[in-house]
Amino acid sequence: MHHHIRQTTLAIITLLFFGGGLYAVLTSNLVTKAADKITETFFIPYLPRAETDSGQSSVWDQQEQNDTTAVVQPYGLLSYFVTEVVDGNTIIVDNDKRIRLLGIKAPDKDEEYGIEAYDFLQKLIDKNEILFAPDANQPKDEFGRLRGIVYRENININTEILRAGLAHIYPVLPSSINFDDWQIFEEEARMAQRGLWGGKLYFNRFIPEKPLLPSL
Repeated sequence: MHHHIRQTTLAIITLLFFGGGLYAVLTSNLVTKAADKITETFFIPYLPRAETDSGQSSVWDQQEQNDTTAVVQPYGLLSYFVTEVVDGNTIIVDNDKRIRLLGIKAPDKDEEYGIEAYDFLQKLIDKNEILFAPDANQPKDEFGRLRGIVYRENININTEILRAGLAHIYPVLPSSINFDDWQIFEEEARMAQRGLWGGKLYFNRFIPEKPLLPSL
């Protein structure tokens, strides 16, 4: 009788020991995965950081992605539906609000690469939900358009247009953005001679005097 009790007690202790160890391992893995997810996506909207988004949906499948794609976590941003793309840097949302994409200047539709810039932006966001981060310093431009950064699927659309070579940096000061942080996106397009950077005239016109890449 005592022998059976001892065996039962030993079995219970063994179960508790291994069960506790397994629980600790599983809990640790879950916490680690959650922390990794936050680390991957939580960035400041106004200063997008260089990060690779490895889980893009089909809308991005045909767009070249590399380690300069700006990815953010869309906490606290405004949500709109894009009803019309006007040109490569202006959109209409919710039927009546005009948004001017901050920090970039795409060619007008009657200029070289203007239609390409328009088509590029239209394919990315037209008739889709977007998130919008208004510029805290100058939320509207001189025409009354909302001014800020547009995001879709956590991707900074402003800098994607720069990466495609279909716009150049267009600083508006004062601004919530440090435009020096965006030079890497324009430089990527310039070095690959994408879009408007494929022509020597445009290439020479917008080369800044100071170094493009920030010193480390």
